[in-house]
Amino acid sequence: MSKALKCEFVEICKLLYLRGLAKAWGGNVSVRNGKNHIIITPKGTSLFDISLDNLVVTTLDGLVVEGGQPSSELPMHSAIYHARSDIGAIIHIHSLYSTLYSILKKPIELFTAESKILIGALQFVEYAEPGSQKLAGLVVNRFKDHSACILARHGIVVGGSSLKNAYYLAELIEEAAKLNFLKKLVC
Repeated sequence: MSKALKCEFVEICKLLYLRGLAKAWGGNVSVRNGKNHIIITPKGTSLFDISLDNLVVTTLDGLVVEGGQPSSELPMHSAIYHARSDIGAIIHIHSLYSTLYSILKKPIELFTAESKILIGALQFVEYAEPGSQKLAGLVVNRFKDHSACILARHGIVVGGSSLKNAYYLAELIEEAAKLNFLKKLVC
């Protein structure tokens, strides 16, 4: 198990929290570690409190090989990794503006060239119980053609080639949601 990857994982989790993209105990992160394993955040732990001592390592099929109990969203993470070998990391957050749009069931329009090129489009996923196989299936269906989606009443999920790539995409989506909100105030 790469210590450098674990250190980067901890850094990204803290960055998500400190940048306001995750609050309290919300959100979860995972990264592919080799072909058959992932590092994932532990259940019920704030992203701010993630450390080298509390990381969870599982197989892609959900068998815990190191650490405690994995995030309840492990089924969604595992399903995405099974469906998309090009995805190396997944971030699921309840960031303020993205979650607002997920509650309102309003699309997040992508205004900037950067967001249009890097994100492409954001598809909605109908509401399903967090952590459920149903939610995992709905998300994987959206991930066939996209690397991000909006979960009804539940924030966003982003897949990237690496932890940094997934982080930057999550940040870009939150920026797009904020621009949508501000545009409505100005116009």
